[in-house]
Amino acid sequence: MLILVKCIKETYTWEGDGKQHKFSNVKLGHVYAFTETCGTYWIDAFASPDKKDFENEDGFIQCVKRGLEKKYFNEMFERLK
Repeated sequence: MLILVKCIKETYTWEGDGKQHKFSNVKLGHVYAFTETCGTYWIDAFASPDKKDFENEDGFIQCVKRGLEKKYFNEMFERLK
């Protein structure tokens, strides 16, 4: 099931070093689609309303295949109803 969210922060605070880290190419205020599996949230670039954020100059999707743990996801995104 897709979860639509709005980006409220472009970085998350990794507890490993206490520093801010960027996740993919997300932009403040943009809307993205995610799926959740076992507490990890995976971005679905193709289903995201603002999928252009993941496209290169030729229009191909360039998105890293990595997920966010729930605590980091909640720091960066707000669920839309």
